[in-house]
Amino acid sequence: MSHLSSRMNILSDTKIVIGIIFTMLSLSGNALAQSSRTLNAGSSSGDGVRDEFRVVLVGGSLQVLLNDAILETLDLNELASLTISGSTDDDTLTVDLSGGNPIPVGGLFYNGNEQTSVTGDLLVLGNGSATSIRHTYYNSKDGMVEIDERALSFTGLEPVVDTVTATTLTVNATNGANSITYVYEAPGGSLPLGGGMVAVDGFETISFINKTNLVIQGNAGDDAIVLANTVTPAGLTTITVNAGEGDDKVSVIGGIGQAVVLNGDGGDDLFKVLPTAVAAGSITVNGGTNILGDQLIVAGNNPGSVEAAQVTVTGFNAIPYTTLEDVQLPTLSVTRRILRARSPF
Repeated sequence: MSHLSSRMNILSDTKIVIGIIFTMLSLSGNALAQSSRTLNAGSSSGDGVRDEFRVVLVGGSLQVLLNDAILETLDLNELASLTISGSTDDDTLTVDLSGGNPIPVGGLFYNGNEQTSVTGDLLVLGNGSATSIRHTYYNSKDGMVEIDERALSFTGLEPVVDTVTATTLTVNATNGANSITYVYEAPGGSLPLGGGMVAVDGFETISFINKTNLVIQGNAGDDAIVLANTVTPAGLTTITVNAGEGDDKVSVIGGIGQAVVLNGDGGDDLFKVLPTAVAAGSITVNGGTNILGDQLIVAGNNPGSVEAAQVTVTGFNAIPYTTLEDVQLPTLSVTRRILRARSPF
């Protein structure tokens, strides 16, 4: 009886081992199925005509279209990453979120390569919605866009157009000394109804609408950051500037229609702002940590006063501030100055 029981145990153990082997083979097969693909325009490459690529989820499958014709249909669950390679033509890649996020878990790579016009190679993010969209600059033509933690890396690119409905749009500058501007893009072209545009140095511009919050990250370096858009892009309610480390210069020009928060972070920072109308947006200035001191200059000709925690200007919204060592209102003969004056910019 014990001999039979021993044989049954051996048989049971053998089945377990065989089951483990089959499981390992299955997992191995799934890993092999996680392949990477590279697609291009084929015979349409280099013919002098713009090639239009589009990636979109349709019924759970990833469709890649070229000039409105299906180039390939892929199983997103079996795709590690996807590379779209442009040519010497001007190329456009549209990432269409109407069916969900079409970026594979291992990333989407867009190589724009060369261009034939001033417009050059485009990246368009359109339709659908997301919680967070983060643009990061590497240099004048290379960078990365993360849509809800799915990464799209690009090279050889010119403008980026982003119309996806999202809670927060974040723009990351480099760790060098950057010139960062936020301006109005007039109707026509990439944004038929107009919108906002962020530019970093001579890098590719980011045109956008349908964002609730805009966050500009200066990062390290002595940055010059200018907010000069008096027209509110569709959906935008707040703008936050995190100047980052370094001695930064941050200015707000004209009446901003959103709630604006300017954070100096590290370094000795200089803020220069025009107050906003009572019915418009607001501006809050936080100096942050520093070595010698942070300074705020409130421009304009209206009378006002500098108080312990805010600047009040007749006919305009008050400007609250924290951790500043020097606050100046040019219309006053006496300013709240704790440290040395610094030249306006």
